[in-house]
Amino acid sequence: MAGLKLLGRGGRRVLVVVAAAIWLAAPAVVRGQPEVLTADGIPDGFRGPLRATIETTAGEWVFDLFPDRAPVTVANFVRLANRHYYDGMIIYRIGRQPPAAYSGDPLNSGQGDCGYTIADEFDNGLTNEWGTLAADNSGPDTSGGRWLINLADNFGRDGRFTVFGQYDGDRRLLEDLLTLPVDDWQRPLTPIIVKAVVIWRP
Repeated sequence: MAGLKLLGRGGRRVLVVVAAAIWLAAPAVVRGQPEVLTADGIPDGFRGPLRATIETTAGEWVFDLFPDRAPVTVANFVRLANRHYYDGMIIYRIGRQPPAAYSGDPLNSGQGDCGYTIADEFDNGLTNEWGTLAADNSGPDTSGGRWLINLADNFGRDGRFTVFGQYDGDRRLLEDLLTLPVDDWQRPLTPIIVKAVVIWRP
């Protein structure tokens, strides 16, 4: 069982993994993939109510995470956030059809990822509605580090992209993303930088 240490940060209790350090560093090889997380390998400390604040140059986006309904996806996101994996990445695309914002790619192109995959978690009753946080992928069971924020009700993505969080903040912050000028690749002309992803308990 993982031990957790909660540190104060701006009035919030920030989740920092202590005894799970070995789990954070150790890969698990499943189905021939470089590394695949499974529900059996998730420390108990990653369960229960969790929130994520994605701190960007366009504001702070707060999400309720769903570790009880998408445990593998949430544990992976928490692990990468606590490793500061996302720090300095950009929102590399703000798509119009379907409307969504994309990040979590070290190449900032939509072609990179964290070097391993995790299983899809579709049978959890969650849908790709407005403001949900979902795992981006390149096909079945290929999610890794990339994530997206649905900026509309994208129900056509249900059964294709695992939802693992729900936005809980000023709606205008996300709506404004669709008003930003983008280039031919739908990349914002003024870069939106992810400064940090902070995991904490409500």
